[in-house]
Amino acid sequence: MRLSLQAKFALLAFSVALLSSSVVITLGQLIEAERREERAEEALETAAQQHVEPVRRQFNLMAADAELLAAMPIISSITAGGGVSPSLRSRSESLFVGMLRSRPHYSQVRFIGQKSDWRELVRVDQGPSGIERVRGGSLQSKAAEPYLASLQSLQSGEAYFSRITYNREHGQPVGPPTIRVVQPVQDTSGQLFGVIVINADFERMLQTAGENFSDDFEVTIATDVAEYMSFGTGLPPRLVFRDERKSLSDERAAILEESSTVAVLDEEVIYRSEVVVPAAGTPFSLYVLTVAREEDLFRPTVDLLGVGIASLIFSATSASLASLIGAGITAPLRRLTATIRSSGTETLNLASLQPEADDEAGELARAFAELADRLQRESERYRTLFAGIADGVMSVRRDGTIEDVNDAMEDLFGYEKAELVGRKIDLLLPPDILREWTDLASKNPVPQLTNEQAGIRGLRSDGNIVPLEVSISRIEVAGGEQFIAIVRDISERLQADEQTAKLLAALQTSNAELDKFAYVASHDLRAPLRVIQNAAVWLEEDLAPHLTEDTRESLDLLQVRVERMDRLLDDLLQHSRIGRDEDVAEFTTGGDVIDAVAALLCLPDGFHLNVGEDFLHLRLRRMPIQMILLNLIGNAIKHHDQQHGSVDVSARDAGAMHVIRIEDDGPGIPPKYHEKVFEMFQTLKPRDHVDGSGMGLALVKKQTEVAGGSIRLYSDGQRGSAFELHWPKVAIDNRQGEIAA
Repeated sequence: MRLSLQAKFALLAFSVALLSSSVVITLGQLIEAERREERAEEALETAAQQHVEPVRRQFNLMAADAELLAAMPIISSITAGGGVSPSLRSRSESLFVGMLRSRPHYSQVRFIGQKSDWRELVRVDQGPSGIERVRGGSLQSKAAEPYLASLQSLQSGEAYFSRITYNREHGQPVGPPTIRVVQPVQDTSGQLFGVIVINADFERMLQTAGENFSDDFEVTIATDVAEYMSFGTGLPPRLVFRDERKSLSDERAAILEESSTVAVLDEEVIYRSEVVVPAAGTPFSLYVLTVAREEDLFRPTVDLLGVGIASLIFSATSASLASLIGAGITAPLRRLTATIRSSGTETLNLASLQPEADDEAGELARAFAELADRLQRESERYRTLFAGIADGVMSVRRDGTIEDVNDAMEDLFGYEKAELVGRKIDLLLPPDILREWTDLASKNPVPQLTNEQAGIRGLRSDGNIVPLEVSISRIEVAGGEQFIAIVRDISERLQADEQTAKLLAALQTSNAELDKFAYVASHDLRAPLRVIQNAAVWLEEDLAPHLTEDTRESLDLLQVRVERMDRLLDDLLQHSRIGRDEDVAEFTTGGDVIDAVAALLCLPDGFHLNVGEDFLHLRLRRMPIQMILLNLIGNAIKHHDQQHGSVDVSARDAGAMHVIRIEDDGPGIPPKYHEKVFEMFQTLKPRDHVDGSGMGLALVKKQTEVAGGSIRLYSDGQRGSAFELHWPKVAIDNRQGEIAA
């Protein structure tokens, strides 16, 4: 019967284990008494380190969070501007809200300014009812707080912690015991601007650290004034603060002041670890007491000296037998090793790795060959990807030696791969920025570098300089550190940016000339119109007794045409300025817009304006939507063919758009005119039969498109028309609330 490799190893393991147990039992009895106390202290010290690290980690994490917030661009914008605008406050609050959501035990995040008598500039609270942004009169001055009293600590720029006290609001203690981290914030000149302060519920902070404590030990975390919290006692952990009657026992309180780290107290062994917390002035300490029962640590082993002697004799025989069995077991493995070593890495195949034995060694050989084949295919796939990347890619060692490059790097710099691999990075960098490479590469994380930000330029083999965008990442390869650089030639982008700037300048010049032309044309054309209009009025007055019905009609027609021409000039001027005049962003409701339109139109008797509830509650910018509705509703009334009629205004939500529908019961517009009506100077009736310039719908369409929307006409040409306006939603400032226009 053939034994499997697993059975053979089991037999060998049994023999070795028997020998080992005999030796351990025999020698253990001799040396246990001397080493028992040493092992117990080491075990207790290891456990204590596992308990103190989560506590230290919470303080380090809190300090790192404060440093991260102080370094955020929005905080830099506040210090650079010297104050907090509503927009900056809103963005800072959103940043603080994100921090509180990720740290449930944080109760407050604040930005306090020095120049405002240490008044809170931005503050977000977290309590049982959720996260609250604090503004206005609720923001307080904290000049009297002890954690802001040390000017030397603030000016150092280093983060520090406050003593553990109750939180204070308007000078009164409220809330749970709180610890604060204070991170000074400097302005662009290096002067103290203010501080970032993070408040943490000290009890919840210790509970978070205690989640990583071992259940095998009792752990007590105590301050240097004997405030404490215990874990592993069978009761829920709770912070005992200074004003509670129950305090740390005198014996354990005395351990906090001893120089020794280990103490035995009432059949308990206590290991004291210290966490030094940086504070304003003098640092303070937290002590982590790891408690174990003495009998558990120093439990003696059973006396098996007699059994050990017998095991020693038997194990000697087992060792000889194990040696013979081991030789038989490892023979197939030795043959497999010899076959692998005799095969080159490029020619490894399944057939050459199969031994004669049909056991686990054969299975191991086949599995190894399949693994090698997969690794070769995977390596080839990644090599193909590396070579095919459009951007240049190279790997560089920390000392600047180039390890590998792809084809795009060869094309970008004009070198062959063999000319680059093994050379220093200074081959590709001009002398004036070569010195910056070490500083940039040492940063963590390594930043993305562009020509605009850092003036990064490459040196081609022909001596030409090329502007680059470089993204660098640090990786660990086979225990060593390397940098992967992705390099992109941005010459064309820079040229395109330059061309865009020129086109924008030309466009601004063109717009300015168009404004000037529109104004001059309007002014110069109006002057003769006013002369004609005044002359017609004078003629009518001077020749009143001599005017016939025909001549009076001609004078009236002249004045009508002059007024139409004047209105046409106004509409042309307004049309040319759409999209280039900056309207005041006044936000209001749909109901207010309809009220203003109705007041301007003075609806005739017999006409009704019906407005849906959905439109009344929309939040909109007053202009240009009011002008658009004024045109559309005014046209519906002006062109109606009956004495009675109605206009309906409704709205519905369409994702990123409001869809506003203006529908009337007038004569309708034939489908063939649905596009033409939006052109300039277009009317469906002769000019003498309709009072208008033909510019109304052209103005509506242009205003809509400039705002990012669209308009469409629906009518069968028989009865009724509907204009459907797709109007974009636009977020307004947080001072107004989060609503849409």
